[in-house]
Amino acid sequence: MARRRKTQITAADMALLSWLFFAAMAGAIAIICLGAWVFSYAASAAVWLTRSVVLRLKKRPLGTFPAPLKDVYFLRVKEAAQLIIQPSEEYILPPAYPSPKPSPHRAGIDFEAQCAAAFRFHGWQVTATPTSGDHGADLILRRGNRIVAVQCKNYKGRAGNRAVQEVYAARSYYQAQEAVVICPGGFTRHAEQMASRIGVRLQTAP
Repeated sequence: MARRRKTQITAADMALLSWLFFAAMAGAIAIICLGAWVFSYAASAAVWLTRSVVLRLKKRPLGTFPAPLKDVYFLRVKEAAQLIIQPSEEYILPPAYPSPKPSPHRAGIDFEAQCAAAFRFHGWQVTATPTSGDHGADLILRRGNRIVAVQCKNYKGRAGNRAVQEVYAARSYYQAQEAVVICPGGFTRHAEQMASRIGVRLQTAP
């Protein structure tokens, strides 16, 4: 019976195996790097091509496109493509500090502007009085020979006698025929009684 020969691995064999292992690893890494480079290049090319197309669309009037391209789908695609060119800044970084809350004085001025816009819509000529030294009226309304002094109170709660007294004095100062107080929160019972007695109209909206 023949005796089996023992296989011995020499140092040269180990060196060859090590070289083959490292060569295989290097090849795998090279393939991965090449794939990543190809993907990156393809993505960059796609973005560049999209930007070029969108810029051409922006410069070309919509009326020059064929009729089938003027539908709503084309418009939506064009609007979506704008996001690539002009990303909204509000999605890039949040504000470092929260926006300050509006002051009561600022809120009062805004309410006066809203009332003025409403009266203009209904055909009144509106003049805003100075923020200081208004003599009790925020707005002066004119239409024909009719003049109305208006006091605007942007209160969440009910306005009291003082607002009624102020606009009553403004009616005389501005030589108005009528006086009105506007307060979304309503009025106290005493304010309603005084307004009824001296002829001041109370409203919760313009």
